[in-house]
Amino acid sequence: MAMPREVCAIVGACLDLFPGVPASPAVLAMLLARVERKKFLTILDGPRIPYGAPDRIEIQLVGRKMNKLLVRVRPAVAPPGDGHHLIVWEYTVAATTEGMLAAIVDSGAVLANLKRGLCESCAAAEPPRKKLKCAGLQMCPDCVLARALGCRPL
Repeated sequence: MAMPREVCAIVGACLDLFPGVPASPAVLAMLLARVERKKFLTILDGPRIPYGAPDRIEIQLVGRKMNKLLVRVRPAVAPPGDGHHLIVWEYTVAATTEGMLAAIVDSGAVLANLKRGLCESCAAAEPPRKKLKCAGLQMCPDCVLARALGCRPL
């Protein structure tokens, strides 16, 4: 049974890639074509800042047959050159419109988590690790479990 046209319109209006940019097949195909043409796409999360780029999503075409999208989320870094190679999250998806949608939606969720900050106890460990905090908590999931069980995080 198909949904009524009015319901489809309401649901479709809620599916925005970015504010004002609908997640339509045409938009996803256009973004994928740009990545295939330029081999790289950077999506900034906010305006440019004086010391470099803000938090951002980088999508790169990779693979022996150039049929995969490598998706990375990089945070803004305060001093120039300090940690400009820092990658908070990275994964690979198929170079299709469905893969492009998954890449943008999943990395958008990581950007939202990035606004919470990195886990301080992981950053203080030797060697330091960069893990994102959980929603509503002051530490990452590994540290939460380690504290609950009374052991050291991995």
